Amino acid sequence: MAHTLTVDVVVFNYTPKALADIWVQDHYVGGFVQEYGPGGTGGGIYCCIEVKPGPTHVRWEYDRSPSDTRPDELFKRDVIGVIPKPHGAYKYLGVHIYPDDHVEFTLSRDIPDEKKEGVH
Repeated sequence: MAHTLTVDVVVFNYTPKALADIWVQDHYVGGFVQEYGPGGTGGGIYCCIEVKPGPTHVRWEYDRSPSDTRPDELFKRDVIGVIPKPHGAYKYLGVHIYPDDHVEFTLSRDIPDEKKEGVH
């Protein structure tokens, strides 16, 4: 059986749109995360899920007005990122969602900081 981690999930939204209904490895981790703003990111913390390191599906929908009649598929995303293999005990999983719809993960002992795309 693959090693699992019990973590609090911290979602960082670096996109210019709010996110709704975010899922990591089929665990619901948030219902609404504000869009990126000057001087910071939209974000939120969700407590206590079990995740496995390795390739991981992340799903979300971009928020939209109720009067927007475009097809739902235009707003849904299902992408794969890689949760790093832990080297020690970690409490937080940072889920970093970037404007080009890709995801990067960080593991940390304290609430994670923002992360520039591609920087470890």
